[in-house]
Amino acid sequence: MIRTIRNEILAKIEDRASFLEYLIKEYPRLLEEWTEKTDKEFEEEAKEEADGDYEVYSSIYNSFLSAFDDIENREDMFYKAMLLMTYSYYEGALSYFCKNKQKDDLVDIICKTNHFELSEQARDAKFSLQSDIRIVRNQLTHNNIQAKGNKEALNRICKEWAEIHISNGEITITGDDFILDALKKETLILKELCEKLGYKHKKIGYK
Repeated sequence: MIRTIRNEILAKIEDRASFLEYLIKEYPRLLEEWTEKTDKEFEEEAKEEADGDYEVYSSIYNSFLSAFDDIENREDMFYKAMLLMTYSYYEGALSYFCKNKQKDDLVDIICKTNHFELSEQARDAKFSLQSDIRIVRNQLTHNNIQAKGNKEALNRICKEWAEIHISNGEITITGDDFILDALKKETLILKELCEKLGYKHKKIGYK
């Protein structure tokens, strides 16, 4: 019998990435369920207040719906939150490998300290994180579009990703592709670091 003993650090990275991916992909279903539940609550409340008068019921119910019909803003709020969460997952995981508190490139520090290089695929992912994902994340948290090169970079990102929009310095996100791509690249880098640093799952036993 063969058993897998999961390495604690690698397991944390895999499990957190899996949870984030599940949450992002399940959002449309969760939104639909919440919308249906809230609509039923509106109906019940309107019926109670109308006391059998259909016109009063209709007026109350429609007034609830007018304030409720805000799906686009809810989507934007969710996707922004998920982008920040995925980047926090990445930065937090890097701290497993490096306790450096400076604002230097932690991945480079880890590689130099341990005398190895990332694969070409991981280097490309790292470049994308720095040139695209980090810029969008920083704009969301710091509104630093006036920083050198940021405006041009954000405009380029908006052209490359149909779900990323910017107007007067404010970003809106209307889909999950950009975020899932970020999560995939972050996890690729983190798992490669685990591999090179010896954080691996082990199989024990016999067939």
